[in-house]
Amino acid sequence: MTEITPDKWQRAKAVFDAVLQEAPADRASFLAMACPENDVRAHVEELLRNHENAGSFLSKPVLEQRNRESGEAPLRFVENAIIASRFKIVRLLGKGGMGEVFEAEDLNISDVRWR
Repeated sequence: MTEITPDKWQRAKAVFDAVLQEAPADRASFLAMACPENDVRAHVEELLRNHENAGSFLSKPVLEQRNRESGEAPLRFVENAIIASRFKIVRLLGKGGMGEVFEAEDLNISDVRWR
């Protein structure tokens, strides 16, 4: 794929956002009308392919998905829990919308704590 100018890239992003509002069956005809420039349309088509291939990537926590697929019990990040046979949870440092952060001790390295 050829490089495009910053102005055309802005146009490609705007068209991509607009195309996503259309029903999947109508996207090709909408794109042909909304974007007559071949180079910009090629970038929008690539963005659409990547968007479709991404699917629900990381929409569910990775550990939850791994546990469901393997049938294993969920990992419990609580004080004194041993994770991956080597990390001992010391304490919860904080949590927010993107996850939780714990202080842990690496049992394979004596007297060292990682944050």
